Amino acid sequence: MTPVKLQIDNFEAPVGKPNCLVLTYPVITLHKELTHMGTRNNLLGEKAGEERESFASIEEHVTADYPRTFLWCGDADHTVSPENSKRMDEALTVAGIGQEFHVYPGVKHGVGLAEGTSAEGWIEQAVRFWMNRTGDKRCKRNAKKATA
Repeated sequence: MTPVKLQIDNFEAPVGKPNCLVLTYPVITLHKELTHMGTRNNLLGEKAGEERESFASIEEHVTADYPRTFLWCGDADHTVSPENSKRMDEALTVAGIGQEFHVYPGVKHGVGLAEGTSAEGWIEQAVRFWMNRTGDKRCKRNAKKATA
């Protein structure tokens, strides 16, 4: 893969990319009908048009070389619509990207480790996904030491 720099106005995206992502109740789209407007306005400005929204909407840029992704949200999130995560899941599926996607019932936005909710244990699931997908032996070795 040849790295490509994306540029819009004075913004240039970094060239490198991670080999695995963990996304927790993320803002994925910046289209007005589904985004978190505070995030959209902070990133793009209140008067941003469709071109800028599309440029910054992650689900529109998922290709076959996108990183493997662990993705989760709660179905009771009224801050960032769970539809953001569902759109990302669909984009990853269409592109054939290795992924794991969870929608936890009754979980709101900003629950951190989610102790006492249906999402409790998400961090362990995400780490397991990451270790299994990246093949990073250092991580596996360190995980074994931590559990010994």
